[in-house]
Amino acid sequence: MTAHKRIRIVKPIDNAAHTEERTLDIVKINHGDKLEIHGSRRGAMNATAFTIAGDAKQRGECPVAAEEKCRANMVKFPGMGHVLRAISLDPIVLADHYQDAPDRIVLAVGDVIDFEGCFCRIETRANNNFEPVPLNA
Repeated sequence: MTAHKRIRIVKPIDNAAHTEERTLDIVKINHGDKLEIHGSRRGAMNATAFTIAGDAKQRGECPVAAEEKCRANMVKFPGMGHVLRAISLDPIVLADHYQDAPDRIVLAVGDVIDFEGCFCRIETRANNNFEPVPLNA
């Protein structure tokens, strides 16, 4: 589980000489973090954070090479779903025994997160999915 981090945002107001300052609470998210995201049409949804680099580390592969391969596939096969980071919904499992629920980071649609060094805003997509949209894109 990761901690909150405060950042300072300065933006110009109507080309004036002054700026507006505000502080946001930004949650740092890493590969494999369990999330609870509020704001979808179905209410709170459980999800897991995913990154190409984190997945490569888990499998004992080079994370830099995995990201380069993903970036190449993004160009070679546009629109085929190649992404460097994603938020995937957790499946709902019916079982005959009780399992403790994992600790989850509670977020909402529109929250800004630090997703392994990339500042993203959580947005909704089709089929109640979520997408981390980079702020600098």
